Amino acid sequence: KDFFYKSGFNNVEKICRQNFDLRYEQDPRTGVTFYTDSLAANSSKPETENVRIIILAKVLVGTCVKRVEEGATESAGQSVSINNKTDLPIDTYTDDSRTVFYKFHMSEV
Repeated sequence: KDFFYKSGFNNVEKICRQNFDLRYEQDPRTGVTFYTDSLAANSSKPETENVRIIILAKVLVGTCVKRVEEGATESAGQSVSINNKTDLPIDTYTDDSRTVFYKFHMSEV
């Protein structure tokens, strides 16, 4: 799939040379955030400078599940890394609207 990623000016060269990295994110626990819409990516992070950099990336999406919001209780027996319905590893999380995707394995980007 084609996804959009908004990058800070300081991270563009690192991304181009070394790929996306969780350490470049504000909160690495949430994964690298990709958007299906460039306008949503543009408004995702507050911009203090007039320079905007949005990267179009081809991303491999395998087993995708809806992310459980913080504070919500997960169903009993649900594994963090295995989808119970397909028995395949989960590599992508999404929100309710399926327009925001979170990746943790950068070899798939």
